[in-house]
Formats: sequence, structure tokens, C-alpha cells
Amino acid sequence: MIKLKYFKVVGLYHKMNFEFKFNDDLNILTGKNGAGKTTVLRLIWYLISGNLEKIIPAIDFEELEIETNRFMLKVSRQPKTRLNLIWNVGNGKQTKTLSMAQYEDEKISQMLNQEIIKVSQSSLFFPTFRRIEGTDKPLKKEMGELYEAFLQEKIYHGLENAFSDLSNYLSMGTHQFVTSISTDDITRLLTKQYADISERINQLQNEL
Repeated sequence: MIKLKYFKVVGLYHKMNFEFKFNDDLNILTGKNGAGKTTVLRLIWYLISGNLEKIIPAIDFEELEIETNRFMLKVSRQPKTRLNLIWNVGNGKQTKTLSMAQYEDEKISQMLNQEIIKVSQSSLFFPTFRRIEGTDKPLKKEMGELYEAFLQEKIYHGLENAFSDLSNYLSMGTHQFVTSISTDDITRLLTKQYADISERINQLQNEL
């Protein structure tokens, strides 16, 4: 099982700094709306799930560092046109400084992604926008006809398919980005987990 030990980001969107030392069991991140909680969680998941190439173009930062029981990685912009990378995925610490053009041409993110996926096992990420619920009565009344139009079958399935495509795009192997309009995703996930566990139990029983 992969365990987070340490995470740090400096200059997130030019105004936020975060540093965390994680407990072995439970960690709770709290803060006001807009404090950066979701961005921090997204950064952590991108780092442990082999999605490094989605960080550089989408999220502005000066320095990013993560340490787990399986690997460590530090990314620094020096200045914004250059990257300094330090990593250790079980085969010793390695360092590389290169321009953004070199970073893209050399496909170093793909190499690191593959190395990280080999050692990071699995994860589940439930982003805050993952479900759009339809049970809030005051909201339904307030939105009126627009809400009713939103719930039309064609629009609903279009959004559901879009969320499914997004989940498939971001998921890497056993690292699952879970998102859906309803709670169907949780049902499918639990059903699959139950089936996998039942199969494993049957195998163990047959071996006895």
C-alpha cells in the first residue's frame, strides 16, 4: 500500500504555499472555499497516479515536492522556462535540469509516470464536482425551467458520457479518477470491489 509521507507546494498560483506531513492512518484537510484544498488534492493524485504531464501546463507553481513510502519527486521552475527535477523511484536519487521544450521533447514525464505507476499500486480520487444531485428542492424551484431542461434524458446522458470519458482519460491503471452525475459510479465501484474480494476468498478456500 502506498502511504503519503510529505507534500509541499510553493507559489501555487503565485499566492499560496502548503506543506503537509501525513499521519499513517487518517488525514483531514479543512479550509474555507477557495483556500486551495481541491487543487492540493488534485496535485497529490496527479503525482501518485502517473499523470505528471497534466501538472505543468495546467497548474502554476514554483516548487512541488512529494514523498511516499515508494518514491519521492521534486519539481522546481528555475525560472519559469526551465525545470529542475529530482526523483527517486527505488533506484537511487536522480537529477535533471532542462528547458520546457526539452521536457516535452524528451518525454521525461512519460518515463517518470511509468516508473511511479509500477510502485504506487492503486488509488481512488473523488473530486468535489463528481456528482450533480437532483434532490435539492429549493434549488429545483429556483432554477425553474432551466433545471427541468437540464434533466431531459438526452442532456443527462450526454453529461454522464462526458464525465465517463473524463474519468477514463485521467485514470491510469488501478489509479481511478471517479466521477459521475449520479451515485452510479459508487455502486459500480463497490460491486467490482466485492466481486474481486469474493473471487480472492474462493481461491483461498480452494487452496486449503
